[in-house]
Amino acid sequence: MKMLKLLPAFIFEAALLVTFYFYPRHVLYVLLAFYIFLAVYFHKQFSMKEFAQNFKNLHGYWIPVLLTTVGLVACYLIRELIAIPLPGISEGVTSLWTSGTLDLVILAITRIVIGPIGKELLFRGAMISFDNKQRMILDALVGALLCSLVTVHTPLGIIGMMLIQLPIIVSYIKNRNIYVAISVSFIWAMWQNALYVGAWLFRSTLD
Repeated sequence: MKMLKLLPAFIFEAALLVTFYFYPRHVLYVLLAFYIFLAVYFHKQFSMKEFAQNFKNLHGYWIPVLLTTVGLVACYLIRELIAIPLPGISEGVTSLWTSGTLDLVILAITRIVIGPIGKELLFRGAMISFDNKQRMILDALVGALLCSLVTVHTPLGIIGMMLIQLPIIVSYIKNRNIYVAISVSFIWAMWQNALYVGAWLFRSTLD
């Protein structure tokens, strides 16, 4: 029953991967559609009201967000250290074609706003089941693998991306709070993309 529910999301991701390899100039728009689909399809798992209520919870939200973010940065630095003998582990990130200010705005919305919500609702919230411990671990690993495939396309790059996701996975399993996972994913996306988008938009205003 669970697989049937997840099947539309998996089919959409497969279409996204086909676009990556055969129609790279259109990846940005398909990726936006993919994340919007996930946010709508799994909308029952997300509530802005519940999200806002989490802001008042120091021990159940803010401390896990802080600890998970620190763990994510630590795993990122570990990956960068591993990249010295294994340079391919930090490579393979799929390029998103942009051709103007509108595309940069779409990129920001896709990766920074809707992306963290869609990814966490599927790869953590919908995929990880707490009914069976062994199944839970398998679900978490498969979710991390599928999540990695959205952004990287080389074997070592996928391993590196799965390593970076480890703190989010552990945090979600421990706290069972999807809003913590979404928030940390949002912080990571801001760190990875906001500076690039902002710099590009600033340069474009000077041209």
